[in-house]
Amino acid sequence: MILPIVAELLARIGRQPEVEGAFDRLKRGGNEVVLNGLTDPAKALMAALAVQSLLRPAIFLVETNERADALCPLAQYFLRALGKANAQVMVLPAHEVLPYDRQSPHAEISEARASALWRLTRGEADLVIAPVAAAVWRLREPQFYSSLAVALARGEDIPREEFLQHIASVGYEPAELVEMPGQFAVRGGIIDVFPPEAERPVRLELLGDTLESIREFDANTQRSTNPVERVTLLPLTDYPRTNEQLV
Repeated sequence: MILPIVAELLARIGRQPEVEGAFDRLKRGGNEVVLNGLTDPAKALMAALAVQSLLRPAIFLVETNERADALCPLAQYFLRALGKANAQVMVLPAHEVLPYDRQSPHAEISEARASALWRLTRGEADLVIAPVAAAVWRLREPQFYSSLAVALARGEDIPREEFLQHIASVGYEPAELVEMPGQFAVRGGIIDVFPPEAERPVRLELLGDTLESIREFDANTQRSTNPVERVTLLPLTDYPRTNEQLV
């Protein structure tokens, strides 16, 4: 719970002449304003105030993934304290390897990038905190990232083989039993999948290409629990793997 006096004190900072003047210049089309001498918490507050004042999403550039991770909860706290109760602040991390380094990107970074880019295409971010390396990386069109996730609903038709090829291409790994996020297992018309960020894996039961049921299940006992009507399988990589790339 955020006390009203705290919210008022933070809002009062936004009404300081230097801060109000900076945001007014941006509203009038100014390309650059400078506020010197800010600590990291103050910078996070300024980013939150900018979102509130300019009434549009913003990007906060930093040097490293570690600094982005540290500033994210601060910025989210400030946004919510300023009255945006459902504010969403997300980190778009930079890959720590370059395309021609002959090394694979870190799996957790790939997953975080894929999730962040998908959410950006849906307009879910009020503030994005990103290292400069992530911001200057060449990106694809929004439709490319939105297509990496799969939204499933009970009763709809799913081309089984195309579906399996797709989830494998966006980072899901085949397994005998699904026990960890990012795994999938196939047993005839039953497909178990553990989406990232989900509390439990889901069991998809197909009759032909029709999705007859979706049920969560316990990864430890492998027993189905409650049914659900729909599920979204988020990608684990922001660049899908193809058969041509693996040859």
